[in-house]
Amino acid sequence: MFLRKKREEEHEDNYAVTIFYESDYDEEIYDQITDRLLIEGEMLGVTQSMQMTEEYKKMITQKFPDREVNFPGLAILDFDTEQLKENYKAMEKKHKWKNFFGMLTIEDYFKVEEELTTDYEKTLLYTTDVDEAIHFMLERSYNK
Repeated sequence: MFLRKKREEEHEDNYAVTIFYESDYDEEIYDQITDRLLIEGEMLGVTQSMQMTEEYKKMITQKFPDREVNFPGLAILDFDTEQLKENYKAMEKKHKWKNFFGMLTIEDYFKVEEELTTDYEKTLLYTTDVDEAIHFMLERSYNK
């Protein structure tokens, strides 16, 4: 009798990228940056845009004191899809009756995702250069 060793699933590196803007949101610039990140940054999981708040600015300047906060700015975070699935399950368990009756909305799922992708204390890189962001994601993924 032969026993087959279970293969561990390869865990892809995924990143969440937040594109920060100062006050005026420019959809065209956001689309250009997002398109480049999706095409060239193979390991991208989620992108979002967000207005820079004083709280986020403080977190980023503390974590990256050598970086100047300019706009549009890119914050790159690890995005763990397994953790997201666990968080979804926890939310579904917490609201089991809403889940049972199919009353959990897409907004409920977005809130769970947002909690995971907006923990800027876990930012890996803050930059204003799209090329630097792409290079960082690719190099970090290939070196693991």
